[in-house]
Amino acid sequence: MVSVIKGALAVLLIAFIPHSSWAVEDALVSETSWSVGAYEGGVRGAVHPVPWEFHSNGTVNAGNLWTGTWKAQEGNTVSVAITHQSSATDSFEVNFLTPRQFVAFKNGRLYRYGQRR
Repeated sequence: MVSVIKGALAVLLIAFIPHSSWAVEDALVSETSWSVGAYEGGVRGAVHPVPWEFHSNGTVNAGNLWTGTWKAQEGNTVSVAITHQSSATDSFEVNFLTPRQFVAFKNGRLYRYGQRR
């Protein structure tokens, strides 16, 4: 129940953050490492053992499981496009709520959450 409430609060926080006054901060995507877990039915699942790493050159990876690129969007949001080891591709948006937390959306739905390591 607490995870559902935290997920709902994250969505509410995004709605009230003045995105247009922010730019993606280098400190969020410049050589940073994030513990990431999935949202499953709106509830936070366990954190995956392999962190996501954002790099200042516009790349992102989760170990050697997948690699990709990020591109700054409005506010503290980046769009991410990745290629898995299997050659499957995926894309989603990452919204940095604070310098230590993010939520990711895929097709308009909660997808992942992250905590800076």
